[in-house]
Order: sequence, then structure tokens, then C-alpha cells
Amino acid sequence: MNKKILFTTALTAATLLSAVPAFASDTMMMQHYNQGTATWFSTNDVKAYNVYYKEAGEKKYTHAVRWVPKNMLAYTIKHLKQNATYKYNVASVGCAGKEYAWSGEKTLSTSPMK
Repeated sequence: MNKKILFTTALTAATLLSAVPAFASDTMMMQHYNQGTATWFSTNDVKAYNVYYKEAGEKKYTHAVRWVPKNMLAYTIKHLKQNATYKYNVASVGCAGKEYAWSGEKTLSTSPMK
């Protein structure tokens, strides 16, 4: 004889959260990030732009994005830390695919992500 037993369980949000360790739920639910928009002026004979950023005080830049189309003059960098200052630089990429000019370091104004 093969009997099937059905179980029903009513789960609430409080029940689910109580099953998650406190440290995990705090870090997963309380993370808030900022974003900032890098802007620049167009350059002649450009194929694209590369956008770099770094936290103020750091020496090394990180790529935010490569090959931004030449008709775009802004790029929003997301997932930045709260209460941190960032610097950015934009490099022009020529028709041969090589970077040839940097915009000069600028401060990135951040705002909360929506």
C-alpha cells in the first residue's frame, strides 16, 4: 500500500527571517549603495571612451566601463560605497583602438541608488 501524506505549512516573513542568522540578515538587508555620473566633453577623432574610477586616496584606477560610444558624454557608475569620495578619469580611444588622451581627474558626486 502506497499512502501519500500532504503537509501544509504557513510561513510568514517573520518565520523566514528567524531562520536566517542575524549577521546574514543584517548585512543582506541593510546594504545601501550610491551611484555617481561621470561626464566629459567630446573630443575630435574619437571612436569611443573608457571610464575609470577610484576611491579618493587610492593610487590605482578601476575600469567602470570600456568602449562607451562616442556620442555618449556621460556614464553612471553604480554600487559605490556610502560616505566615500571618488575620483574619475575618462580616456579617449582613437580610431586605431588605443587610448590617447585622459580628461584629467575629477571628483564624482554620489547619490543614493534607487
